[in-house]
Amino acid sequence: MGLREEIEALPKGWNFVLVEGKGDTKKAYQQNWRNLKQDAGKISELLKDPVNKRRASMVGVVLGEASGSLLAVDVDGQAASNLLKERFGIERLPMTPTITSGKPGRFCCFYTVPDRLRDAIQHTTIKTGVKGPDGKEEALELRWTGQQVVAGIHPQTGNPYQWVVGFDKAGIAEAPAVLLQAMQRKERNSAPLLEQLQKAPALPDEMPIEKLLAREHRELIAKGCGEGGRNNAGFKLAADLLGVEAWAGSNGVRLSGSARMLFNEFCARCSPPLNAREATLIWSSASKGTPEPCLSDDKLRGCLDAAQRRQRGNNTQARRDEPPQPPQVTDESPFQFLGFNKDQYFYLPRGQKQVIGISASGHVERRLLTLAPGAWWLEHFEKRTRNGDVSVNWGAACSWLYENQHAQGVYDPRRVRGRGCWIDAERVVIHLGERVICDGAQVEVGKVESRFIYEQGAALAGPKLDQPMTVEESRGLFETAKLCRWEHPGSAAMLAGWVALAPVCGALNWRSHAWIVGGAGSGKSSVLSMYVKPLLGEMETSVLGASTEAGLRQHLGSDAIPVLMDEAEQAQARDEERLQAIMELARASSSETGAKTLKGTASGTGQEYLIRSMFLLSSITSSLKQGSDKSRFALLQLRNPANDTPAEQVEHAESWEILRQRLAKIDANTGKRLIARTVQRLPMLLREVQLFSDVCSELFGNRRAGDQFGALMAGAFSMVSDDEATLETAAAFIGQYHWEEFLEPARDSADHERCLNRILESRVRMSGTDTELPMGELLEIHLNRNLHAEITSKRAGDLLQRSGLKVVSGRLIVSANHSAIAKILEKTPWSNDWRTVLKQIPGAEVTPSMYFTGGHQSRGVSVPIAADRADGF
Repeated sequence: MGLREEIEALPKGWNFVLVEGKGDTKKAYQQNWRNLKQDAGKISELLKDPVNKRRASMVGVVLGEASGSLLAVDVDGQAASNLLKERFGIERLPMTPTITSGKPGRFCCFYTVPDRLRDAIQHTTIKTGVKGPDGKEEALELRWTGQQVVAGIHPQTGNPYQWVVGFDKAGIAEAPAVLLQAMQRKERNSAPLLEQLQKAPALPDEMPIEKLLAREHRELIAKGCGEGGRNNAGFKLAADLLGVEAWAGSNGVRLSGSARMLFNEFCARCSPPLNAREATLIWSSASKGTPEPCLSDDKLRGCLDAAQRRQRGNNTQARRDEPPQPPQVTDESPFQFLGFNKDQYFYLPRGQKQVIGISASGHVERRLLTLAPGAWWLEHFEKRTRNGDVSVNWGAACSWLYENQHAQGVYDPRRVRGRGCWIDAERVVIHLGERVICDGAQVEVGKVESRFIYEQGAALAGPKLDQPMTVEESRGLFETAKLCRWEHPGSAAMLAGWVALAPVCGALNWRSHAWIVGGAGSGKSSVLSMYVKPLLGEMETSVLGASTEAGLRQHLGSDAIPVLMDEAEQAQARDEERLQAIMELARASSSETGAKTLKGTASGTGQEYLIRSMFLLSSITSSLKQGSDKSRFALLQLRNPANDTPAEQVEHAESWEILRQRLAKIDANTGKRLIARTVQRLPMLLREVQLFSDVCSELFGNRRAGDQFGALMAGAFSMVSDDEATLETAAAFIGQYHWEEFLEPARDSADHERCLNRILESRVRMSGTDTELPMGELLEIHLNRNLHAEITSKRAGDLLQRSGLKVVSGRLIVSANHSAIAKILEKTPWSNDWRTVLKQIPGAEVTPSMYFTGGHQSRGVSVPIAADRADGF
């Protein structure tokens, strides 16, 4: 049979390619052959071409989807057959069309792959580590898409490929599940392939063909035969094989294995081996007539019955001994994998609904029982001892946990969201601890479809979404804030704005803080307890001034709820340090930049915090010292009643009575309704925050001030209007207040200005006298802008240079490393590098090294001296 005839006899739907043999290799030579569509008819036409007829010694079958999900299992030698048995438990591959080149122990079986698994597998070669007679390592090759298998003349044996199991003997079977599992793509988050495969039922009538042969014939297949008896032994074996095959067909017995393949194994094991021509002659001779099995009908049925009994026993024992399959992770699993970070693995138990971390060594029984009950672990990881005792295989469970965690990737704590109001994929999500409201619909904690993790917390009452406050009512609350005795009217608007924004602070990109200050009797505690606190609708954390940053940080965790702190005083030095640490926490929470606060722990692992709260503090005086704090806090000052005149005291008493009556009507229910109003118009409010921030930035000439005050003004506007603000209404709303008093602290807070002021305010003692003068005054004397009875301009210049300052061409030079400057700035934020800070002064320049009176030489910063200001700057 020629190539064309052989190809035309193969199944319809297969795709083919022309192959040439060179040396001991066989290679498809058509360009882009993997994408060609060539059926048997097309190949026949190509083989009529003289060039192809001469060059193509073989035709390859293109594997994979090109030929209807065709898989080739290429068994390359006896070591590969042993590997099938030892690694995969396959004594004989399922009967299916099989081809061989005639080389001993080498054959290729064709199988189909279920459509649903096409994309889940890939070409796989499993090496045996054993070299064959040709010196090459034998292997089991599972060929798939992108590969081809040839038929024709083998380049090494010179013999044609033969179908030892033809299509007249068997249809194409489905590939064994264990082999498909070995071919699974190694990708993250891919579920074990066996979970997608249906287990084939045990077939007790599937009988290995060699089990029905005479004993001596089984030995011939295993050992072969020496020279002199090969032909006679081969004829008897072939007749027995053909007879058993015919008997099985007439009795409905399903055989595994191929008669011709077993005969070829005998031929290969003979000494010397029978060649292909000799084997074909013996097989053809035995096929003539009506071959009969060597065993009688009764013995054949006895073999079949015994094999079936053993099969049933093996199946029962296998079911008993087979460990339960690891569970598939679904929405119904008792816990969720969140990923790992170094030695820590993170889980979300669906019962506890709070993220927990377990170290690698901490995966022990008592810890794993916090993830799932013992019965669940026993069901999926059962282990039986020899005496029949049942327990949990904790080692297998840990291995399964690690594998699934590694598939998740590195854990990101920013995904965790605690209680508060959030924006999640344009949805408004209100997390109330034990329940979540997503776009108005209540969802169980842990069931929100999101990349974020909403973990369970203490229950919050939440807003009354069915009773949102009207604009008339919220406008009345704004008017109530105005009745407080503020130093500046804008404070009322900013307090009202803070109250409106604070419950939804998790949804904001910028979180403005505020500090209420006022002397005894000014009413600051009443404002906090009777106005601010109830209007937050129980969605806040109230603490006293003695609280620490660590305690506050750990209490907030991943929550986005406002913080109220009363009596934030600094009576002692340690109080100042404690309050400055809280200021640092508030600074970190201002911007939604994803910046994390990292803290070490006793165990040596870092703890990450991402604070998203708005802070409101109250005290007699503020502790705002750092420029970064002053630009993030709105300072709201109440008038001191001790400075009132008698007439003002009467007026205050009357207004307080009106205010007290209004405050008495405000309760938590009022706050819940106000929050409902804010949530209802939250998308509009977020746009207004951006608008007001832009308007304020342009008006104040400072982006930070624009963000700080613009957000508060947007919150205040939301209390007096149902309509969305426009550029004109926003500008008008902001323009009705005087901003100089609020902006002044922020302007003075620039670090470069405070650093230079600290230097110029330091005092220098005159030698030989008790007189001390600030360096700023010495500078004025040196510049002849001030006169002094004892100090001339030249002496003032010398004193300045001995302190690290020098005037050159109308500019002040500040030494970069003078010891006198270092002493002045000791224990300040600029003590280590004041040159970098002073370079931020407009017009400042770095100077080359220069001499200062007293023997000091260094580089410095040159600062311009203005001629129209008394202080020179």
